[in-house]
Amino acid sequence: MKNKKILFMLIFPFLLFGCGEKLKFDSNSFNKNPLIGTWKGLTANGTYEHIIFKENGSIEILDEEMTNPYSGKGISLSYEAINEVTPHQLYITMKFQGKSERIPLGIYKIKNEKMVLREPIEYHKSIGGFDLGVSRYEMPKDFSGIIKTYEKIK
Repeated sequence: MKNKKILFMLIFPFLLFGCGEKLKFDSNSFNKNPLIGTWKGLTANGTYEHIIFKENGSIEILDEEMTNPYSGKGISLSYEAINEVTPHQLYITMKFQGKSERIPLGIYKIKNEKMVLREPIEYHKSIGGFDLGVSRYEMPKDFSGIIKTYEKIK
């Protein structure tokens, strides 16, 4: 057993350093967020929208003409990706006039420069058939149901 440890200690440095370029790591690659960039997807009404995830945590949602409907209205958006759970979850925080609201955007997965997004399930309050708005959101457990697909364009 002692001989195996000594042999391993002698061989390991050659394996590690003898491979040269193959074992070099980019220190930034461990911190790269696959969401960062511009994504293009089709909306329910047949138009395209663009979502831009930025490194500083902000997000822009642009219409088909690449204009921001929130521009000049004092609204700021940021995002939070929770990758410690499966499926990954995505939230947006909207700040307006000193108020802040965190809204679930849904669950997502990224594969081959495509992002699949499944929106959360909304529960509405109602009285006598009149909708009083969203009472709560629930994150779906899987990608069954209505999904949106976005392609990374930059």
